Parts: sequence; C-alpha cells; structure tokens
Amino acid sequence: MSTAPPPEVDVVVVGSGPNGLAAAVTLARAGLSVQVLETQPTIGGGARTLDLGLAQGVVHDICSAAHPLALASPFFDAFDVRARGVRAIAPAASYAQPLDAQPAAIAWHDLERTAEGLGADGPAWRATIGTLARHEDLVVELALGDKRSVPPALLTPRTLLTAPLFGAMIGLQGTPAWDLPFRTERARALLSGVAAHAIGTMPSLALSATAMLLGTIGHGVGWPIPVGGSQSIVDTLVADLRAHGGQIVTDHHVRTWRDVPPARAVLLDTPAGAAADILANRLPASLERALRRFPTGMRRRRSTSCCPDRCRGGIRRSARRGPSTSAAPVNRWRRRRRRWPPGGCPIIR
Repeated sequence: MSTAPPPEVDVVVVGSGPNGLAAAVTLARAGLSVQVLETQPTIGGGARTLDLGLAQGVVHDICSAAHPLALASPFFDAFDVRARGVRAIAPAASYAQPLDAQPAAIAWHDLERTAEGLGADGPAWRATIGTLARHEDLVVELALGDKRSVPPALLTPRTLLTAPLFGAMIGLQGTPAWDLPFRTERARALLSGVAAHAIGTMPSLALSATAMLLGTIGHGVGWPIPVGGSQSIVDTLVADLRAHGGQIVTDHHVRTWRDVPPARAVLLDTPAGAAADILANRLPASLERALRRFPTGMRRRRSTSCCPDRCRGGIRRSARRGPSTSAAPVNRWRRRRRRWPPGGCPIIR
C-alpha cells in the first residue's frame, strides 16, 4: 500500500509577482515554511525591472511602473516599504486620457487643479471623487478590507457620508447609467480610462470599484513611482521573505501538478488559464471550464524612449509630468458595445 510523500514545506507559492510575494511574506511571518517557484530567471512578475541593453546604466520596468497601492494598500501600509529604503515619488499628474481634437484630460494630484481642467464637470468631480479623496483611508478600507470584520476606521461618523457615496458611485459606474454623474467627455474619459486598468467587460461593478479606488488614491497619496524601478519594491519583499526562512526557486516551470513539490497548501499567483492547466482533472469540471474561459489580459502597447546624454534634461522634465495611460477610445466602446473588440481594449500605455 503506497502512501503520499510527506510535505517538503508548509506552503508552495507558484509565481513571484507582488501578490504571490505578499502572500509568501505573510505566511512566512506566521511561522510557516514557504517556497516560491518562479518560471522566469528573475523574480517579480509584472513588477520586474530589467536592463534591456538600450543604454548604459538605464533599466526599464517591463510592466508596472506607477504603484498607487504600494503606499495605500493595507498590506503595504503595514509592510512600510519607505521604512525599508524604497523611495517613491508621486508625480504632479497621476493619470491622463487623450481626447479627440482637444487637450488631454488630466487627473492631477492636486484636486482643485483637476477640477479646473474639467470645466463644467469640475463641481461634480469635487463633490464625488474629491469627497472620497478627503477620506482616502476609509475608501481603501471599504475596497480592500478583509470583509470578515469591520475595521475601527469605519466605525466613525465619517463613514456615514463616505460609504454611501462610494457605493453609489460604484453602482452608477458599473451599470448602463455610468455616464450620469458627469456631462462632459473629459470627466467621463478620466474614470473610464482608470477603470480599464482592471481587465474585464465594461461597464461592470468590479471595474467601477477599481475606478473609484484608483481615482481616489490619485488625489490622496498619488500614483508613486519607485526610484530605481518597480524592482525596488520586489527586492524588499524578497529580503523579508528570506529573513523569515522563505525559499525562492527561479527557472522552475510549473506546467502541471506534478511540477509542484509536496506541500500542505499551494497558492497560485498565475493567470487563470495556467491555473486550469496546473489543476487539470483536480477541479470540478465547471470550475475548470470557467478558468479556461476567463479573459486574458488586454493587448497594450508601451512606448519607451531612451535619449543620449545631451537629452537628459528633457528626460527629467518629462519624468516630472508623471505617468499616463491613454484610453481615448474607451468611452466610445462603452457606448457602442459591452465587450471589447477582437483585438482587445484599445489602450496605449
């Protein structure tokens, strides 16, 4: 009679993106033995910073660059990356949306400057996003709390205004009535574009909640950019994980369950399709089909310019303007159809 091999570790985490590393750090700090498996030769997933060989001493964030939640999320607030040496700079502009035949709409870190640029919708922006931004801590708790308890911050009179407004805006933005709070293309474009950071069908409640959260943070702690690249955040997570006995194995491809070492628990920080492959025949058929049907990421184009030494002043001037995500056609797609075109969401980043 054969018996299963004893677990080598308590927990195996497949994937070393920020979510996987955050889970690994939490579990290792709880005293569990943790092993992280990463298919790439470098750690960090979408938060990696690599030298692409474009210029000496220049490194690139290959995916995420601005990190609104690196200072605002409950996990990173407790982890305190700044106390661990990560220096993050919040640009004057959090995000922007180019528009046809008119200047781009810009969500400045400064609320009043943003409202002034939105013209007729300035008062509505102040009354909605501005009100939420004044109570940013409550919005973060409402959006990212563990949903198992009521945080003390929510047991205050401020919640009587913030929670209903947050819920009402999600309800409006997540339904065909998404355009009611604002009258102009500029304000609608700002919220539509920031909602499109979440992958899914628009309008939807999930994407609407994303817009409310990120839009609020844009006028709160801002959308900070880590000095030296996103890898600086990853490196602090890795250092803490190893300090608590965690292990990281790179170049380890996990294609099926046989590639996962014995463990008491396995966490997958992978795309839904990859999870379906790894867990093939181990899940209810309906769940496996749902994972395989789950939409993949939107196709995006990212343009990076690397100037010679004589242009470095221009680089510094450009960097101060901050990041932007261009989603000019988003509103048109919201009006015409509920699903993205075959080529994916028309987003340029």
